[in-house]
Amino acid sequence: MCLGRYPEAGRRRGTTVWASDFASLPALGKPVTLPFPEDDWNCYIYVDDVAEQVYRLTTKVALTHRVYNSGGHTLLARELAALVREIVPGAEIEFSPEKPHSPFVYRLDDRRIREELGFSLRSMREGVHDHIDKVRRLGSEPTRQFAGASPSN
Repeated sequence: MCLGRYPEAGRRRGTTVWASDFASLPALGKPVTLPFPEDDWNCYIYVDDVAEQVYRLTTKVALTHRVYNSGGHTLLARELAALVREIVPGAEIEFSPEKPHSPFVYRLDDRRIREELGFSLRSMREGVHDHIDKVRRLGSEPTRQFAGASPSN
């Protein structure tokens, strides 16, 4: 999952529409219900880290491999909620225990990209904090809606 830069940008449909709203809505004082149970595992990466990786890969004169995993931070959904609540005390984050677990790969080996590019991801906390700060500065209402979305959408 990639944490989006702006609340009005990014996915509007599909299985990962919630990937920015989990922090955007609480940043704006709004509740959010995530479309999976609290024991769901996902791998998260901040969009600025992805942009940096793509830039470095496309500007490097020669690459050793054809394929690279971006990597990310693997967390349980309840850990993600706790992280948001550290930054936004009182954030109202609910889960959908009746929904299936996410179908995504959550254990990624990013050794190639780290070693070849000398690049390390910012911490999950830094990425979430930056996202929340930008949402608050913009003061925007997120336009993505995932009500009714499920991993099968």
